[in-house]
Amino acid sequence: MSLFDDIHLDIQANKIPEKFKAKDLKYNLCEKTDSYLIGNGVYKASTITTNLSNLRVDADGSDCGFHVKQGAKPLYVRFSKGLYGLKSGAENKMVTAKLIKRKVTFNSPRKNILQNLDIKNNIFDGKHLSALNATLPTLTLGGWAGGNIKKYGKYLKSEGIDLDVDCFPEKTMSREDVFDFIANDDNNTFNCCVVILAWGGMNRKHAIMAMSDWEEWKSVAENIRFTNISRSKSYQLFDELRAANKLKGMGPAYFTKLIFFLSKKNVFDIETKERCRGYIMDQWTARSMNLLLGTQCIKLNSVLEKNGKYRRLVKDTNTASTYDFFCNKVEELANLIGYAESPEIAEEFLFSIGRGKGEWRNYVVSNDKHDY
Repeated sequence: MSLFDDIHLDIQANKIPEKFKAKDLKYNLCEKTDSYLIGNGVYKASTITTNLSNLRVDADGSDCGFHVKQGAKPLYVRFSKGLYGLKSGAENKMVTAKLIKRKVTFNSPRKNILQNLDIKNNIFDGKHLSALNATLPTLTLGGWAGGNIKKYGKYLKSEGIDLDVDCFPEKTMSREDVFDFIANDDNNTFNCCVVILAWGGMNRKHAIMAMSDWEEWKSVAENIRFTNISRSKSYQLFDELRAANKLKGMGPAYFTKLIFFLSKKNVFDIETKERCRGYIMDQWTARSMNLLLGTQCIKLNSVLEKNGKYRRLVKDTNTASTYDFFCNKVEELANLIGYAESPEIAEEFLFSIGRGKGEWRNYVVSNDKHDY
């Protein structure tokens, strides 16, 4: 069985999937583990039996209960598309469970246990860190400016997106320009999000899809902009919408851009005490971080372009805890390279420059040998 990226298995007491392999699971943070996590259940890969080691689960300390009689070996059977059942011997009745779209409400941000526990102790590879340090003087900060914002907005409007293009400047915008635009309360959040997508160079057709779904994710964007919501919670909310097919055209690489620009710097979520400001986790910052840490903790896949080259995409399988881990490492890196007060600069160094102009990006391409 293979699980599609937009599917979530809601596992509670007596709700379990059919027989599966660890490689099929959606919520593995890293591959190097003998355990795996689905919904609210942590299970050992070696034996899928229900015993005490199967009970405990999420970071909030909740447990998933028993799925079969203590010590019984379950057999998972698929009955039809989206419908699964459990047979665990004559002593247990068959129980069915629906395979549902991942539309789940969490009382607090989903904090998946870092199954690969050594990930918490990962340190930066000295060789690659030295290489990054050597490239820092070659990068002009704030250089990335995307496309002309007004032209981008006019195209979206010509395709039926209702927006006020007169509020957009007739130019490209730097990071600081985008932050200034968002800081202006006269600019509504809808237009702010269009500016962010234009700055990021999102494919216009994808932007039309994303902004057509505005009512689905408007509240998330405005919560990030106007309230103190943690970056992991922000990611979680976008992730849920994406899984419920209510965030078409926009995956993690772009909704982390929204989190980055809309969130507040040096502000913390009152409830969780976590940082609000997140950083952009796109293919280049993700590949850079994976290379620096020597682990594929941020999942990507490869897409073959028409020009015969491969482009990496940040997978939907990355969770809020993956994102928070990435952001923490960006901040740790910023401290190491002398930008402790401005971690977004460290993230910009990881992004580097494209089209063969960025020394660090060329280094990543040459040294990242992982077959995504």
